[in-house]
Amino acid sequence: MALPVAGLTWAEQLPLWIRYGIGGTGVAAGAAAWVAWPYWYFLAGQHLSRTPKSEP
Repeated sequence: MALPVAGLTWAEQLPLWIRYGIGGTGVAAGAAAWVAWPYWYFLAGQHLSRTPKSEP
């Protein structure tokens, strides 16, 4: 979702300050998703684990 938002700023003929605002939002959303990706794998691994959380 973030890449099309960031790409929109390149394709559209908007004022520079609007393009920077939209592009920055898209880049920030993409960076946050990229950084959080390992955490989602960790959560999925814990959720799909066969051992209960109470066991060490």
